[in-house]
Amino acid sequence: MTNDKEVIENKWTDAKWAEKVELLQAWIKLNKKDESLEDTIDQLKLNIKRGNKNMDKRPKAWASMLAECRDVAGTPIGGTGGNSNYPQEVQDVLELVHAGLVEERKPAHGKYTSLVEFRRSNKTEKVNGKDEKIETRTRFNNATDRAEAWADGRISMLKKLFDEEKWDGTEKGLLTMAIEYPQPKVTKIED
Repeated sequence: MTNDKEVIENKWTDAKWAEKVELLQAWIKLNKKDESLEDTIDQLKLNIKRGNKNMDKRPKAWASMLAECRDVAGTPIGGTGGNSNYPQEVQDVLELVHAGLVEERKPAHGKYTSLVEFRRSNKTEKVNGKDEKIETRTRFNNATDRAEAWADGRISMLKKLFDEEKWDGTEKGLLTMAIEYPQPKVTKIED
């Protein structure tokens, strides 16, 4: 395995950055007159500029751009309806793992779980001219809804491990990771 600095250097070379940014710049050009996307486009331009100026800022700039595009339809970097940045084989494994996680997790959602578990979401809204973070809590609709939300979190973790080159994107690689990252040993505390 490589250390984190090597991963960042390998992932965000000038050629790789240019390839990723080219897709975004084309999308920006196509959508620059859409007033509803003005803030998103401004954020993307700012982060592209940051990444162009400083290679070390590219991972954070990219993460910021992904977050900005998360709920925007048609963006080239994984927004709603966007293209995945992962090879098809990795996407297939992630889909398989997600489906398995959902099926395994559904039985854990029972009467009391449904009463105490909530989905949280945060939005920033203008209140009296100031930006305020508004947290909303909603109950999960059913066992499948709850299991899918849980599985989404595990898939995000796997994507991060793949991006950091700590997982090779295969099912067999999951077993290798289980050996490499074992569960912590629990020690019994004596009275």
